[in-house]
Amino acid sequence: MIVWLAATLLSGAGFFLSLGLGTHWYLAWIAPVPVLWYAFSGKRAASSFLAAFVSYALGASNLLIAYGSVMPVAVLAQILFGPALIFGLTVMLSRKVHLRLGAIAGVLAFAAGFAATDFLISFAPAGGAVSSPANSQIDVPIMAQSAALGGFAAVTFLIGLVAAALAEGARRRSLAWLLAATAIFTANAGLGAWRMTGQSQGSVRVALMGSNNLAANTDALDEARTGQIFAAYAKAIRALAGKHVAVVLLPENSTRLGPEWAQAALAPVDAAAREIGAIALVGYNGDFAGARRNLVTAVGADARNATYAKRHLVVGLETPDFTPGTTSLTLPGGVMPEICKDMDFQATIRKDAAANHPMMFAVPAWDFGRDAWAHARPAILRSIETGTPLARSARDGLLTLNDRYGRVLVKQPVREGLTVAIGDLPVAGRGGETLYARVGDAFAWVCLAVTLGLAIMAMTIRRPSCELASART
Repeated sequence: MIVWLAATLLSGAGFFLSLGLGTHWYLAWIAPVPVLWYAFSGKRAASSFLAAFVSYALGASNLLIAYGSVMPVAVLAQILFGPALIFGLTVMLSRKVHLRLGAIAGVLAFAAGFAATDFLISFAPAGGAVSSPANSQIDVPIMAQSAALGGFAAVTFLIGLVAAALAEGARRRSLAWLLAATAIFTANAGLGAWRMTGQSQGSVRVALMGSNNLAANTDALDEARTGQIFAAYAKAIRALAGKHVAVVLLPENSTRLGPEWAQAALAPVDAAAREIGAIALVGYNGDFAGARRNLVTAVGADARNATYAKRHLVVGLETPDFTPGTTSLTLPGGVMPEICKDMDFQATIRKDAAANHPMMFAVPAWDFGRDAWAHARPAILRSIETGTPLARSARDGLLTLNDRYGRVLVKQPVREGLTVAIGDLPVAGRGGETLYARVGDAFAWVCLAVTLGLAIMAMTIRRPSCELASART
C-alpha cells in the first residue's frame, strides 16, 4: 500500500505541476514514471489502473482553480475523470503488453497508447486538444517542434516514450534504458533547436488590445454602452498613427450588436483603422447568417466588413445562446481570423491552414483569468503544427504574439482599463506548408494502429516464461 501510495502521489504531483495550469514543462517527461514503474513491476492490473487513474485525476484537479466556479458540473467531471480514465486504461494495457510481449513492446505500447488516446480525446466537442500533455512544452518551444511533423500527438508520443523508458530503466536498474531515454529527449531538443534556426523574410507590425472591463453585458442590447466601448477602442487605434501598424486585434465578444445599428456601432473603429491604414478585427456577438453567433468583423483598410463566426463553442456556456459558424475566412494580405476555442481543435486549424495558406492567424479570445497562459498554449501549438505565426488578444487573459515556431515575442497580461501591446511578427512565406499540415493526423492514426495491434497480440499470445521473467527482473 505504501509503494502504491508513493507512486500515485509522485505521479500526481508531477502531472499537477506540469499539465493544465502547471508550468513546469520538464516534469511532464517524468510524471508518468512512478506509476509506470509500479505497473511494469508486475503489480496487479487493478492496482496499476487505480494508481494511474488517481494520479492523472490529481493532476487535472489544478484546472478547478480556473474553471471550478464557472463550468457546469458535467463538464468539470469530464475534465477531471475522462482523461484520467483513459490514462488508467493506457497504463493497464502497457502493463499487459509488457508482461506478455516483453519490455520493448511494453514501452512502445505506452508511448503509442498515450499518443493515440490523446488524439481520440481531441474529438470531444467540450475540449478538443486543450488537455493534451503536448501543450506543456510550449514554455520551451524547441521541445515541441516535432508537432510540425506529426502534430501534437508526436509530442505526446515522445513524452510517453521517454517516460516509459525511464520507468523500465528504474525497474531493471539498467543504465542502457536510462541512456536510451536521455538520447530520445536530447534528439528531440536537437531537432527543435535546428528547426528554429529558420530565418524570417519580413515582418508585420501588430497592435494587440484588450480590457477586462471595457465590455458590455453580452446578452443585452445596450447601444449606448457599445458606443462607449468602440469609441474607446477607436481612440486607442488613432493613437497608433505613425507607428506603421498593419493589423489591430481586439478581444472576443466585447458586446452584443443589434442588427439595426451594428454597422453604425462599428463605424468609429472602421474610421480609426482607415486613418492609420490598418485592418482592425473586432469581436462581438450578434445576428449573422440567420442566427445569433459569436463573431469577429474586419474593418478598416481593404477589410470590407468581412465577418467570421466562431465554429467551436464552449459547451454549457456558449452552446445555449449561439449557433456555431460553418466556414473559414481569409482577409486581404493573408490574415485569417479564428476565435478562442477554435484553436483547441487541431483538425479545424490544420484544414484552414492547408487550404488557405494564411500569412498569420488573428485570434480574439476571452479566457478565465487564471488560465491565461494555459489557454494561450494550445493556440501556440497550432502555430507550430501549421507553421503559421499567431496574434492573440484575450479578455481576462494575455496579449501574445508568436512566430511560426512558437517563439513568444509578446506576452502581456490584460489589466483593467485598456492594455495595448505592439510587436513585429516575423513572417516567412505562408502557413500550411509543414509536413503535418500536408498529411494531417497520419502519425496519430499510426499510433492508434500500433496500440490496437499490440493489444491484440498481448491478448492472443500467451508466454508464461516471458511473464515470469519480466516480473522477476
